[in-house]
Amino acid sequence: KYFIGLDTGSSNIKGILTDNSGSIIASATVPCEYSYPQVDMVEFNIEIFYGLICKIIKELASRVSGPITSICISGATGNTLLLDKDLLPLYPAISWMDRRQVDPIFTKEEVHPVVGWPGFDRFPLGHLTWFKQQYPDILNKTHRCCMSNDYITYRLTGNFLIDHSTATTFFYKIKQKVNGISHSLKNLD
Repeated sequence: KYFIGLDTGSSNIKGILTDNSGSIIASATVPCEYSYPQVDMVEFNIEIFYGLICKIIKELASRVSGPITSICISGATGNTLLLDKDLLPLYPAISWMDRRQVDPIFTKEEVHPVVGWPGFDRFPLGHLTWFKQQYPDILNKTHRCCMSNDYITYRLTGNFLIDHSTATTFFYKIKQKVNGISHSLKNLD
């Protein structure tokens, strides 16, 4: 049995291939590719990102003759990807490193009790606010909002999944406490 572990970092996507005993057989790294459409904006093409992930998986899998039993994807995230009803990207993914200006429609005091994090404008809530202010038509066409690792999991397996750690930073808590969200947070609808 062989296993692949992937770290979708901010600078590089890294992968390792291990055997059943945990011995590392091979490793691979590719740099991430970003675009900078304006000052303080950091975006990436999710299809290129997916292609880089596939490149690492293929490279590692080619090093052994047996089947790959499982693949694990990990990485700090906080980026935002909007998908249409056909689950195709509506806009490039916005990186957590992005610092585009957002006119807040909420206060940090309103956000923290709901999601457990301050209302940073460079995480999904800030990104969604930016879409509402700059491109409401894109936000209105959005069928699913996710992060890059969620989308990669979907592309590899056909299922959208999110780990509890990532979900609790925003998505899970919002769903849990939607009735307790203040008027201004509901304005994202």
